[in-house]
Amino acid sequence: MQLPYNGRCKITTLFGKKGAWACGWHIGVDMVGLTDKNVRAIADGTITGLNVHGSSYGNSVEIKHADGKVSFYAHLKTVKVRKGQSVKSGDEIGVEGATGNATGSHLHLELHQGGYKYPAKGTSPASCPWLLDPCEVLGIEKKVGEVEEMVQLSKV
Repeated sequence: MQLPYNGRCKITTLFGKKGAWACGWHIGVDMVGLTDKNVRAIADGTITGLNVHGSSYGNSVEIKHADGKVSFYAHLKTVKVRKGQSVKSGDEIGVEGATGNATGSHLHLELHQGGYKYPAKGTSPASCPWLLDPCEVLGIEKKVGEVEEMVQLSKV
């Protein structure tokens, strides 16, 4: 597994942050590429959806992985893959952008276990075990700011 960027990047919004989202909290992690704006697959998989799960996400890519996890990349300026395509970890899938409900250029990355499912209003991260914290899965420190090198590589 790898970060969705080559080069330096920073986290701007953490998983679980309370706010004005439909469920009341942020269900992914927002990241900005500092040296490269190309977004890459974090693990091998198959593209199962493009521009899915509502217009708020703008241009988006959904990838299903062999272990049942789904990675979802939103607000892309450009999509560089097609539905049904197989991708390897590190393959370019799009370019960071500000499409949909976005206030600036960034990548919104979500990880779901067993398929995409948006949580109900009034839930919390603890009550939605199918939603995975991308920082934990990627093995990076859970803090806003520049991402240090990955602590460990693991398979999705």
